[in-house]
Amino acid sequence: MKLSTLTTALLILQLLFSCAKVEENQQKKPQKVKITAITPSTDRFTKVVTGTSFPNKEVNLSFRVNGPLTVFDVEEGQYFKKGELIGMIDQRDYQLALNNAKATLKWSKQEFERAKQLISFQNISQQEYDQLEINYINAQHQLETAKNAFNDTKLIAPFDGFVKKTFTERGEHLSVSQKVVTFQDYSKLKVNCVVNEDIALHPEKINSIFVVFDGLSNDVFSAKLVEVSRDTEGMTNAYPCVLEVNENQLKLIGGMTSEIYFELSDDLHDYVTIPSSAVINRANGEQFVWGIHPNNHTLFSMKVKVNSLLNDGLVQVDIIDKTEAQFIVAAGGTYLSDGQQVRYTVDEPMITAKN
Repeated sequence: MKLSTLTTALLILQLLFSCAKVEENQQKKPQKVKITAITPSTDRFTKVVTGTSFPNKEVNLSFRVNGPLTVFDVEEGQYFKKGELIGMIDQRDYQLALNNAKATLKWSKQEFERAKQLISFQNISQQEYDQLEINYINAQHQLETAKNAFNDTKLIAPFDGFVKKTFTERGEHLSVSQKVVTFQDYSKLKVNCVVNEDIALHPEKINSIFVVFDGLSNDVFSAKLVEVSRDTEGMTNAYPCVLEVNENQLKLIGGMTSEIYFELSDDLHDYVTIPSSAVINRANGEQFVWGIHPNNHTLFSMKVKVNSLLNDGLVQVDIIDKTEAQFIVAAGGTYLSDGQQVRYTVDEPMITAKN
């Protein structure tokens, strides 16, 4: 009986020892993972945003003098060339003031010329001479003011443009600076849009910009960057941007919606398309994938930024940490660690750069 018990105990010990040895060998064996290859992009990257057109300039025109509006035959949308008359205030009172200023100047000049002769013979006091000189100078200023007021009775187009809106009618008595029309310059067309921080930070990387208006979908217009804001707008976390369309065509109007294509240099981004399962989120919000050293097959983290979600479980990412690695772990990266050695099989489809 004792012999049988001893034999059983020995068999159990031998079995436990064998299991431990197998487990030890398994632990020493590198973890097997699926990987996929990185193909560097050689194409230029195109970013598409939406925008709205607006005129090169928009100003509110008003008179610098008051009075009844006697000339004003203007319709909204009407075109005026630079220097053409838009409206005119009754000039009669201003013409009288101008005539009086001319007469006053003529009389003041004669009195001052007479005073210059009299003072040379000391037939006039210095005080009287100075007063006549002051009167002459004031008369010159009054004439200049009267001329300006008379000229200001005319509202002249400051540039070639269109009337967007009128705010008065002929016969109305206008006050100084009362708005008369909103006037727009369409010699150049501009486009408002918002861009992400990549374009805002690297405007020098923009190779070209093209605009396609929804109402003119068969036409493609080139544009140039005018300005990009240094701060975001509202809650969008996007940066306001202004473009200028290069073509000068009067068929382009304000308020047109459009798609804008920013063609950027290929060294601005390192976009690739990878399985979403390859991206791992850290507690601090950062994202990374596991890269594989080609020599010793050990893991290292590569910081990435997800740009957009694609179909079939894929995502488009920007590789932040530049590296020479050619492969990343395709799935199961949550249970791996930095420096860990792995075995691998290639997962399909391969990683391909964005075209």
